[in-house]
Amino acid sequence: MLRRPLCLCLLALLAAAPGQTAPPAKDPRTALARRVKFPGFNDPRTTLGDALKELTDRYGLKIDVDAKQFKAAGIEDVLKTPVGEKPLPAQKNVSVGVILQQVLNRLPVSATYVLRGNGVQVVTPVSQEVIRSISQESRASVARARLARTFTADRALADKPTLDNLVRYLKDKHDLQLVVQAGPDAAETKLRLPRFGTVNLQTLLKQVAGQTRAMVLLRHDHVLLITPDAGRPPAGM
Repeated sequence: MLRRPLCLCLLALLAAAPGQTAPPAKDPRTALARRVKFPGFNDPRTTLGDALKELTDRYGLKIDVDAKQFKAAGIEDVLKTPVGEKPLPAQKNVSVGVILQQVLNRLPVSATYVLRGNGVQVVTPVSQEVIRSISQESRASVARARLARTFTADRALADKPTLDNLVRYLKDKHDLQLVVQAGPDAAETKLRLPRFGTVNLQTLLKQVAGQTRAMVLLRHDHVLLITPDAGRPPAGM
């Protein structure tokens, strides 16, 4: 008679174990593309090392950092660099790769990650070698098919054609995740968008990249757009 309640209690205890560490992912691409409910980072004392450890513990993604590259870029101990001064909000149906890139966007230099063995490595700068590595990765991108979709009408984007609003539009209307690595002077830049229904999303992003002098990289699970002022402080500082 007690078996059913006992089983339910055990299941409840297992479900309420947020401190559990996820098993290591066998394929980093699977871990990066995994859609999750992300609780966000709210502690302003959070460092890059804290954030990366949390992502590894929570999602099983092995993350290495090329510390020498960051030292060459002027960051003595990149893992101790604060990334939580501005909260990273909670998100639903977001891929682990997007969360990782959002964290890296908090660094004072342009940074991303590349596949390395059974994990990923955080690197800077986004060099030609890094771009070639990402290009090879993108051949099996789960986001590629969405780029062929038509740029459909959206009143909110038409009223406020900014990079931030474009990110919202692509996610809501096409389930295409766009991560923008841009300086504060580019975030609210008004975009000149093509007419709705006249181009696909790939062409749209190419036009946006041309206007912002940005680089567009197709990642395994999302699209990354990097503007020339990424990692720089606001003008006048």
